[in-house]
Parts: sequence; C-alpha cells; structure tokens
Amino acid sequence: ADVPPDHPSNVLWAVGLYDEFRPVPAMRRRMAASADGSGGEGVTVGDFADGTARRLAVSPTADHFIELQDPGVQRAVIDWFLAAAGEERNTGALLIERARGLYFAGWLLTLGTSLALLRRLSGGRRSRARLIPVCALLLTCGFGLAAKDGFTLMGDAMLFATLTGLLGGYVAVAEEEAFRKVLGLATRFAVVLWAAICLTLLLNSLPVIAAAPKYLISFPEFTLTYPITLLKNYVFLDARQFLFSPAQLLGARCVLPTAGVFVLLAIEVCRPGLPLGFAASIPARLGKAPPNKKASGKSTAAGLAAFGILMAVLGVISWTRFQQGFLTGESALAALLFIFRYGVAAMFIFLLLWKLRGTAKSPTGKRDLP
Repeated sequence: ADVPPDHPSNVLWAVGLYDEFRPVPAMRRRMAASADGSGGEGVTVGDFADGTARRLAVSPTADHFIELQDPGVQRAVIDWFLAAAGEERNTGALLIERARGLYFAGWLLTLGTSLALLRRLSGGRRSRARLIPVCALLLTCGFGLAAKDGFTLMGDAMLFATLTGLLGGYVAVAEEEAFRKVLGLATRFAVVLWAAICLTLLLNSLPVIAAAPKYLISFPEFTLTYPITLLKNYVFLDARQFLFSPAQLLGARCVLPTAGVFVLLAIEVCRPGLPLGFAASIPARLGKAPPNKKASGKSTAAGLAAFGILMAVLGVISWTRFQQGFLTGESALAALLFIFRYGVAAMFIFLLLWKLRGTAKSPTGKRDLP
C-alpha cells in the first residue's frame, strides 16, 4: 500500500529482484512517494528517532514465492531492526536457509537412491513390488504415531515412506527400455521448465538489471537455489497437508495418512505401478501421431503441460490466499497480470527450448534420448 512520509513509523520494503507481484520499479515509486522523492534501493532515508526512516531493500536472489526464505531479504530485515534499536550491524553469515536447502537436496538424493535400490532388489517381480506399498504404509503409520505434527523429522520420514510407496511400484516393475525413456523425458521436461522459468524472470527484470548490472552477478546463484527452495516450500512442506492429518489415538496426539493415501497405496498393492504407469504412458500415446505431426504434437503437449503446471501452482496459491482472506480485487488483477507476463511468456520460451533440445544430435548422428 502507499505509505505517506509521516506514518507509519520507520518502514522497510524488502523485495526480491524477480518479484512477480511487486516489481522493483513500482516499489521505487512507492519509496519515492513515502520519502518525499528521495532515496533508492539500499539507501536509508529519514531518521529512526522521529519515525521517518524509509528504506527499499532488493535481494537479487529471490522472487515473490521464496522471499521469506531468502538470506538477502532476511539480512535486510535483521539489519533494519538492529538499526531501529540503535545496535551495530551484524555481519555474520546467514546460513540456516542454505543448510535447509542442502538437507532437502540430501533428502531427495536419498529418496532417489532408495527407489533405485528397490528396482534392483525387486527384479521386476510384481510379488516383490507389492511389498513396497505395504511396508511404506506400515512405516508411515509408525512414524505418524511418534509425530506430534507433520513438520518435524518424523514428518520428513513419513513423507519419505509415503512417496516410496507411491513411486516404488512403478519403478520396480517398469520395463527397462520404457523406464529409461520415461526417466529421460521427465528429466528433459524438468530441465527445460526450470530454464524457461528462470529466463522468463530474467527477461521481466531486464530494465532493472540494465540500470544496475551488479544484480546480474547473482543470477547464477538464483538459478541454483530457486528450484530447490520452491520444491522445499511447495512440495516438501505444503504437500503434507494433503497427505497427512492430525488424529487422536487412545488419547494421544499423532499424525496419520489421509484416506486418499490409503486408497492409492491399496491400488499399488493390487496393481503395482498402475497410477504412475498410466501417467507415464501419456507421452507414448502422443508418439502415435502421424509422422509429419509427431514432433509438433509432442512440443504442443509439452508446452501445455508446462503451462498447466504453472497455472496449477497459481491456482493453489490463489485458493490458499482466498481461504486466508487475502484475495482481493487488487490481488486478483495481479494474478491476471502474472498469467500474461510470466505464465504465457514461460510457455513460449519452454516451447522454443523444447524444440531446440529436441533437434540436438548426438556425436553419432542419432537423436538423443527424449
């Protein structure tokens, strides 16, 4: 909101360089209006004693969705409170979010290694694959009985066991050639989507970067930390509310899987790999298009899938904000602008990168894996 020079007292605006809903140029205008036309990012205007202090802090390693977990934003907030209290600036490194990111990356690596080991041990036998969801359900319930809520180390273990049960059946019984193709396609999709999102954010921030090229130095760091932080926030943490729910068992508080998890694991016991196998078969069905339309059909489907993922994320966030009472006419307009500036742009960049990657040739002259 607009902040006049006299109230409220001592205001800090802390935003990410790539913020989709609060662009830096707009925040500069708000800062100037609140500071009688003076100041810019990184400059404190006014005085803390009379409550007129104003500052715009811009972090080059954050967008709107990861600002709260960004060390640059956190540093700006800590320094602001220290300055308001008359304390010296703390120059110590803020490593807690980086440590959490490394922990999550290790968790993902362990999950992938476990699935690879299960594939090796099962030998493609369905009788062995059926044991995976059964053991996963027992482990999930066991960890849940020891957990007081779903956001502890026990919650991490519950999520690990649940995903192992949901993914392990397909990984264990999929044929080698089909599995390699699906894995290659999923990897290509994830990498191209990641690149398209990062390039879209960069393009939308080019005017700011052109005026302050120093921001570009932090772009490589942003491209590495951004996907890890997004997955950690919106998959590793937020997915738990849909998979687990608090419960009372014999008067004790615990966490148990939701009915949907029980149903999916039951399907895995009866038919290992059915849910994920159905999803994995969709790209193969797209490949049955006529030869002259096969490439364009695949590209269009991949682009629509990428656009659908972006819109699904926006829909979940919008619904959450509506439930919290934050979704207003202004925020709805911001969401619409987000679709045009970031969703549509990202889809076109995705399609371009997808086609470029699809036309790449290996040294032997054969087309690379999907």
